[in-house]
Amino acid sequence: MQLLLLRHASAEDAPPTGDADADRRLTDDGHDEARLAARAMAQMGLAPSLVLTSPYRRALDTARPVAAMLDVELVRERRLRPGFDPGAFAALIELHGAERALLLVGHEPDLSGLVRYLTGARVAMPKSGLALVDVTTLRPGGCELRFLLRPDQMRLIATARVTA
Repeated sequence: MQLLLLRHASAEDAPPTGDADADRRLTDDGHDEARLAARAMAQMGLAPSLVLTSPYRRALDTARPVAAMLDVELVRERRLRPGFDPGAFAALIELHGAERALLLVGHEPDLSGLVRYLTGARVAMPKSGLALVDVTTLRPGGCELRFLLRPDQMRLIATARVTA
């Protein structure tokens, strides 16, 4: 299975209290980043069969343009809220393991932690960063990190003109 991991795009600063964290909106730059992520994924021919997103507003607003551009079903998944861990990932795989490719849209440090758990690689997922992991086993370190793209790279891919 191919596992795509997309960190939510740039969002408003966290409120002084944690009460409204789930409602934080994308900034104008964040909306641009989400659209660019969608275009970059389309340019690269990435074709998840399902998009699962954290129900937090900033993740959902990042996932929507991607799902729309790739014409893929978008599902809110409560397990992808901040605090997502390998146990929650195993539960998602149990539910959606038949999919050939999944896109998870979520938060830090959860996504970097999942990459490390699956591959052993130490990464830091930037906002609107995209990683691809080939999942062959759920054993720690048994999978392969194929790439990690940063926002500037996503922008270059999204705006590239391809000629044949």
